Amino acid sequence: MMQKEQTLREDVDSLKKLTGRHQGHIDLMQRGKMDKDDFRSLETIHIREIERLNKGLKDLLNRVEDAENYMEKYLPYNMFVQYCELLHCALDQSSIKKLRDYEKAKI
Repeated sequence: MMQKEQTLREDVDSLKKLTGRHQGHIDLMQRGKMDKDDFRSLETIHIREIERLNKGLKDLLNRVEDAENYMEKYLPYNMFVQYCELLHCALDQSSIKKLRDYEKAKI
């Protein structure tokens, strides 16, 4: 009978230790758990931040599109004008007249 009682006490002690460890884990999880109001507040902050970043991204994409538009439409014209100015400095009078005719045809 003593042996059985001793075994039962050991089992009870073992279960108490295990229960204590589980309670420690439960307490840790409760401390780390976020309140619903805190979560909603944090969620609102994150949503606003995402909206701000999306707005900034849209602005940046618009600026990139504007730069691409400039490079596609105006940069070739500016290069043409610069080449013509350079040629005006380097050519003789008869060639300059031909160049002016070419410029008028292209512009």
